[in-house]
Amino acid sequence: MKNLITALLLTSSMAATASSNEFTPKQLQQVDEVRTTALNSHLSYELLESLTTEVGPRLPGTENDKKAVAWAQAKFKELGFDKVWLEEATFPEWRRYSESGKILTPSEQPLHLTALGNSISTPKDCLLYTSDAADE
Repeated sequence: MKNLITALLLTSSMAATASSNEFTPKQLQQVDEVRTTALNSHLSYELLESLTTEVGPRLPGTENDKKAVAWAQAKFKELGFDKVWLEEATFPEWRRYSESGKILTPSEQPLHLTALGNSISTPKDCLLYTSDAADE
């Protein structure tokens, strides 16, 4: 299994641009076999499903971020990779707070909002945009 994943990563870009002058017939056959195996495998979906259901959302610096790192390390070992290790990484912690917004006139309507990671906060006084549609 580890050979399949490694080969996919290394050969995926080569398969799209390979010509018979650049690679031997055996190499082209190997790339075709890897591609065919990958297309018939459900492994990538199973890994994605496992990560999203067992760990869930994983913003940097959160507890689920740490769980995701442990999940990945265990999963690669389970798949038979012999060189699995962790490296220290630092990044600013970002916390999601609540967002809200609404249109006030001509009739009040709620807006659905979300913030981007590392975006600056809205001032405590709020933002107010007014427009006189008749002037536009």
